[in-house]
Amino acid sequence: TRLITATAGDRVIKHTIGENVVYINDEVLEMDVASFETEGRTLVPVRFISNALGAEVNWHEEIQLVEITTN
Repeated sequence: TRLITATAGDRVIKHTIGENVVYINDEVLEMDVASFETEGRTLVPVRFISNALGAEVNWHEEIQLVEITTN
């Protein structure tokens, strides 16, 4: 089915690879870009998924680093 499911606490995220629609606890949200598969891996927008799971994402340009913080 190409369905991805992720959970964190009471949040359930469902997403079909290749689409830009995400279901978070049955609420429909749209990502800027679709997920995709390459070389046996699935890539999804890290900021969108991290925020959806309740994390904060910061980009540090000077050192090219993504920082993901959870509560």
